[in-house]
Amino acid sequence: MNNWLIIGLLAGIASGVLYFSASAGNFAGMMLASLASFPLFVAGLGWGLPAASVGTGVLLVGYAGLLGPASGAGSALAIGAGPVLVSWLALQNRPAAATPSAEGEVSDAGVEWYPEGRLVVWMALLAAFGVALFVLMYSTGEGGFEAAMTQQLEPLFKAFAAQPNPPAPEQVEQFKSLLIAALPGGMSAVSLLSMVASLALAIAVVKRSGISLRPWAAFSELRFPRWSVWVLSAAAIATFLPGLAGTLAWVVASAMFSAFVVLGLAVIHGLTAGNPLQPMLLGLLYMLLIFFNVVVCFPLILLAMTDQAFNLRSRAKQQPPRT
Repeated sequence: MNNWLIIGLLAGIASGVLYFSASAGNFAGMMLASLASFPLFVAGLGWGLPAASVGTGVLLVGYAGLLGPASGAGSALAIGAGPVLVSWLALQNRPAAATPSAEGEVSDAGVEWYPEGRLVVWMALLAAFGVALFVLMYSTGEGGFEAAMTQQLEPLFKAFAAQPNPPAPEQVEQFKSLLIAALPGGMSAVSLLSMVASLALAIAVVKRSGISLRPWAAFSELRFPRWSVWVLSAAAIATFLPGLAGTLAWVVASAMFSAFVVLGLAVIHGLTAGNPLQPMLLGLLYMLLIFFNVVVCFPLILLAMTDQAFNLRSRAKQQPPRT
């Protein structure tokens, strides 16, 4: 039996176990569930697209039996679509060009590999597509998506109103409106960040294990294609559209905003490279990102867009060292 088949089967089982960790209902379980794609990424990057596809097939069959055909297929694809797409794209290569491109492709032995930045952008669009399908599915009934989510989240709203010192009814209604309005974008952002975290861990594992099917550039070299900023801008403008169109645009914009936060972090890594204070600076940045994420995210997005326009990292490398 081929190794990729065994690895795919094991990766599918491991992903299923991680996903169902969320049923524990605690923080640790939720964190493990968010990394459900990790075994599939390892399988795909270490043994190729067939291994990732087999693992996703295991999830599809298992979840269909446990959750039903529709819910099972949705859960399996939410976890497995990213690894399958990345496993296919990441292994694309071509003869290295004489002049390096602006997207930071890593080259090895005269071969140029698919750029990591494009992988992140495609994962962002994939995350947005999955959440958009979820929104459309729950928008078919009377009252649309908002009514459906209000019904689904009613136990949470009741618990919120049943606290020892319950808030005023108008505050409960305000909480409902804010939560439901933010939910599609939040799901899209979390979906992307979960995939990015799983991919980063998988890359570290396959590199350290010596089983990677391709070389990988440093995180500080991450760059996005030029068209990504136009997708972000168009989606951000479209969020002002009324109704379902605005909600779907918010889904895409949130995923792209999150992708540019990741790019902004890569820019910081690149600009501080070689600085003896880099570990302290990065530690402070990530701490601020955890506790004040909304405040920190917007400067990171602006920094990422500025770097894309003016190539800040390359300019910083060209500057002569201070004496």
